[in-house]
Amino acid sequence: MTRKSIQALDIRCIGRIKPVVPGKNCDFAIMLDDLGRGHYTSADYEQFYRRHLVANTKSAKKAIKVQERRRARNQWVKARVRTSFKKASAALSGEGDAAAEVKDAISEIDKAVAKGVIHKNTAARKKSRLMKKLNAN
Repeated sequence: MTRKSIQALDIRCIGRIKPVVPGKNCDFAIMLDDLGRGHYTSADYEQFYRRHLVANTKSAKKAIKVQERRRARNQWVKARVRTSFKKASAALSGEGDAAAEVKDAISEIDKAVAKGVIHKNTAARKKSRLMKKLNAN
């Protein structure tokens, strides 16, 4: 969990409060009281639910960890693409060196395609739109 350690919490366990033992996998329904008080986000709830209540086998638990790592990386790469695209668009509207910003944006888009984060047709469409605006200036 990101905001609060799960080890020292009292967790609601099917109608009664049960302390969490560090390092043990307990059967409990999730920290609904703490979620309601704003200690946890819905993403924390979802992550905890998937890891402890949905996955039953070792391979399923590992698959969830791998998915979380990939999701975090994909979000980071997509954010870089969006930021570079916005910078290039701003530069094209007259706020800086447009050619250099477009070149950087195209580079970020190509990196995202190489990592499998965005589809090659999506990348082609974004690059085409940037180049169209650049050539119009």
